[in-house]
Amino acid sequence: MKTIIHTIQCYALWVDRKWKFLPVKRQRILTKFFLVGYTVLTILMIVSICASTGNKTNTMFIGHVSTISGHAALKKISENKDSVSQIKKKNYNERFK
Repeated sequence: MKTIIHTIQCYALWVDRKWKFLPVKRQRILTKFFLVGYTVLTILMIVSICASTGNKTNTMFIGHVSTISGHAALKKISENKDSVSQIKKKNYNERFK
């Protein structure tokens, strides 16, 4: 982990030194290009999001929430004759005989 941090720090220092050696006029031009690129990407993403959410087919279905108790597999288990409740009743009756 320390080697990764050290590598990143060395790279950041190298980029910083390279940036400082550029003339101020060149730094300003590059900064403007970066800002324009970021602004264009931001506007494109906002337009893309608005277009996808404004689509008429993009609707949310709101309906009744079905619970797990209505599941067919649970009904099948409860129809079984060897269910837990019958075993408990059997054990209870055997205790008090």
